Amino acid sequence: MTTICPASPEDLPGIIAVQLESWRRTYGEVLPTEYLGGPLSRDLAATWTPDRLSTALVLIARHEGRVLGVAATFPDAEGGPYLDNLHVALAAEGTGVGQALMRATAKDLIKRGKGSLHLTVVETNRRAVRFYERLGGTFGAPIEDAMFGHKVQALPVHWSDLPALAGIGS
Repeated sequence: MTTICPASPEDLPGIIAVQLESWRRTYGEVLPTEYLGGPLSRDLAATWTPDRLSTALVLIARHEGRVLGVAATFPDAEGGPYLDNLHVALAAEGTGVGQALMRATAKDLIKRGKGSLHLTVVETNRRAVRFYERLGGTFGAPIEDAMFGHKVQALPVHWSDLPALAGIGS
């Protein structure tokens, strides 16, 4: 059975592995191959530290001790709670892990008295765009964004009804 729970420092290597796999299979046409090959691992290791677990709401999906997905949100970001990362291991895609992480994130934000959630998604990441559409996200006009210093075109996505995102009352 897959469980959703807060991440602990022991989960950091699994989180890094899931994000690394996700970016390498998703952003090959957006980010330089050289960056995805080596420097990305270094940058993720510098990002995913125990300190990050104390400054962000980081939830993981775990099955039999293995991290299958991660959602990292900054609840007090400017403009409201910001989902900085949502990644699901290839082996768990299509199993509901991403939706479970989004619902759990929304529920936690509601408990914190928050009323909305926003993120940016790389415009060429059509799979993620369709996923956020299915979850009821409202899309804004494309903007220029950056991923570890690499410019990308992104779409802002916003949810103003967290109970609906959380599946409360449905």
